[in-house]
Amino acid sequence: YCNLNKMLMYLDLPVLSSILDREDIDYVFNPSATILISNIIQELKIESISLPAFLCEEILLAINSLNINISFYKLDDEFSPILKKENLQSECLFICDYFGYPIKKSNYLRIFLEETNKPVIIDRCHSLYAGIKSKKNNILNKRDNCFMVYSFRKFLPLFNGSLLIKKKDGKSLTISNNKFVSKHIKIGSYLKNLLKVCLSKNKLANNLISILRLFKINK
Repeated sequence: YCNLNKMLMYLDLPVLSSILDREDIDYVFNPSATILISNIIQELKIESISLPAFLCEEILLAINSLNINISFYKLDDEFSPILKKENLQSECLFICDYFGYPIKKSNYLRIFLEETNKPVIIDRCHSLYAGIKSKKNNILNKRDNCFMVYSFRKFLPLFNGSLLIKKKDGKSLTISNNKFVSKHIKIGSYLKNLLKVCLSKNKLANNLISILRLFKINK
């Protein structure tokens, strides 16, 4: 009974291996997880989104460039969302699965997931192997508008590559990419990494890059 109550306190996120062979799941490959997330938001045609205040700068900059209203929420000491009432007004909720830490269901998170039919994007880029075996009450089984995004390059020897998993709902996804890693992205990744290596030992160059990145974030 105690274990059951404890499980109900957390968001039921499936381990990837337990859903890969399901016929009711849509799979979309894309060279970049950031681009994939950006494309999902554009396809949803939403005007507002709630984001965690602790978020990868590349994703933050990409979403900010879409010119939609952003409402930030805080995280507790275990990286679980602390939603407020105003976050319920957002048209979409973005949740980050931080390194496989269990995500606690706060009252407002439960309300958003169980009492609204708004889309949910779950960033699992740092949690490729995290989760539990898929169950009937899994969030993917409950919702047709739940998008889970994975990044392969953070775990596998690849320059790029991402995966979107979503329950089939009769609608075709237009955000697919017919190439797992496009030639353009591959060349760009090589050049970007080469530049980082060349500048890594130059203190002045590192400081300049840091200033430019901070300028982008602040802007």
